[in-house]
Amino acid sequence: MLSRRKFLTITGVMFVLFFMFQFSNVTKEKWNDYGTNEYEKTQKQGTEKKDTLHTDEQKKRDLIVYIGDIEGTNVGRVVAEWASYTKREIAHYMSLSDCKADTQDLPEAVLLDSNYLDLKGDVQTLLEMTEKGTNLIFCNLPETAVIEQESGLQELLGITQIKTESTQIEGVHLFEGFLLGGSMQYYATTKKEKKKQDLELNEPWYVTHSGTKHYMVGMKEDTEVDNEELPSLIWRSSVRKSKIFAVNGDYMEDSTGLGILTAFMSELHDYE
Repeated sequence: MLSRRKFLTITGVMFVLFFMFQFSNVTKEKWNDYGTNEYEKTQKQGTEKKDTLHTDEQKKRDLIVYIGDIEGTNVGRVVAEWASYTKREIAHYMSLSDCKADTQDLPEAVLLDSNYLDLKGDVQTLLEMTEKGTNLIFCNLPETAVIEQESGLQELLGITQIKTESTQIEGVHLFEGFLLGGSMQYYATTKKEKKKQDLELNEPWYVTHSGTKHYMVGMKEDTEVDNEELPSLIWRSSVRKSKIFAVNGDYMEDSTGLGILTAFMSELHDYE
């Protein structure tokens, strides 16, 4: 049985311990600086409008213009879907003459469905746009006969020779550094592979000038054909202050077009 003296001693010790622990926690909570950001001043300075990606200049780069039917064609739907995925503002017109974009606020790029171009009148307009540094993307190409007649269009596309309106290719060679992955060759060698082949193997044969950057070419069985003269399928030329991207074929009519457009944009901006 505890005596009164021992009971009071134990109670006193417990009270002292309780007070010590509680006092330290209360003091810690009262005098802590958890809610203070020592970098607050620096952070505010770092998020000023002029130092962020969301500047007026960036917003201009996020604007793209599309010439074509945005809803009624496969190419238009792919472009609209890509713009939505990449959070870009898109302005679309059924013809180049309808485009009333402010020439001082150049869009990031102008995407063109060649089926909606009046090439006799629009070629000169496109050449004038290259003087201002407007980048152009031909999502498809006009008929070979039209390109052959329009020297200005050949200049835009970097085409120096049209070998034939249609040639049989065995497959395609995708060069390293364009889409994800390295250099790849896609072609069918067995009957089973040929049955599943879904690539368009008949394309116009365009040869481009030496300054052109090729992303994909068609492969020929003829080993005497130099690599520089293989049928160009996806490439980039430079005209005046602009970069001109071209797609020869129907690659922009399905989900493949999403990757192609993103790859084109990565060629324009290091941050893409």
